[in-house]
Amino acid sequence: MASATQSLPIVSSATQYSAAGTSVVAVRLWAKLLFASRARTRFLAQCLLDTGAPICVVPYAYHQTYSFAWQALSGTWPQGYSSWAGVPCTLGQISVWLPIPGISVQRGPFRLIAKFAQASPPGISTPLPILLGLNFLADHRAECSFQCHAIPHAGSIKFP
Repeated sequence: MASATQSLPIVSSATQYSAAGTSVVAVRLWAKLLFASRARTRFLAQCLLDTGAPICVVPYAYHQTYSFAWQALSGTWPQGYSSWAGVPCTLGQISVWLPIPGISVQRGPFRLIAKFAQASPPGISTPLPILLGLNFLADHRAECSFQCHAIPHAGSIKFP
């Protein structure tokens, strides 16, 4: 029997910037995932859906502060996989789960491959979000649909 499709909500936020009589709206798409920690608990993190990123990124502050249970992937990876925002990274994997709204059940684990930053980027004072790159969606054959104008309920990511 085939398992049911699980839908992960996408929430959008918009910020309007104005200068010299011109306004620009910056829209961001967010999805929440549960990340494995070394304490055998799960940490719920809001992730920025980065449709321009080929691979996920977990900033140093997240995996250090919440003691994420990730493992480095061995091998020689292309140069673009070993840095992000001017800091060195290690390519690794972590288990994540999809929170199911309204009930305490979670679907997973799903393997998330990401660059794990080994330091915080210089000159950045605010915490950077986890970037959910296209590799995670492709690895799990997920379908993504969203409407940027539908704030805050922008769409969903469907996992088979």
